[in-house]
Amino acid sequence: MKKRLLLILALAVTVLGVYVLIYKPLKLLGPRHWSYIGTTTTALRGEGIAGITLGDDIKNTDFISRFGMDIPKDHDNSLYSYYRLADGLVIATEVEHNRVIRVRTDSSDYPTSRNIAVGDAVENVVEKYGADFYRRIEQGIDIMGYIDKSDNVTIEFWYYSDSIISIRYDVSSME
Repeated sequence: MKKRLLLILALAVTVLGVYVLIYKPLKLLGPRHWSYIGTTTTALRGEGIAGITLGDDIKNTDFISRFGMDIPKDHDNSLYSYYRLADGLVIATEVEHNRVIRVRTDSSDYPTSRNIAVGDAVENVVEKYGADFYRRIEQGIDIMGYIDKSDNVTIEFWYYSDSIISIRYDVSSME
């Protein structure tokens, strides 16, 4: 009976340890968290698309001077508001907040801060961002992504036939 109790206690401690040390930290990183395992962090501070960085305030005068006062909403869901700034350039904020948490482009007119644009080859991305990326598939499209584990942000390059077709930069907790 005593051995059985010790075995159960050891099992409970192990399960709790796995939850606290592995699952919970990964869950905080967001729904793509399983892709992040084993991926070395890449410094993405100062990154952006079309000069838009995460945390930009869409009600700020600089932002308004670039994109206008009344930015048309692209669509909403219960968590996020999406705004179409231009053809091929969409941002997201949390509902009822003004800070950018996602920037997405499918246009070659809006490069990243490291000068990668839609239409560039995957090898150009590796040259500019490095070899420490993860791969995943979403909606049938191949994706290579970089995570900054200190700032909890990711930049993902969606590609087809070795050519970038979309770029998404966001907080890693976004769904």
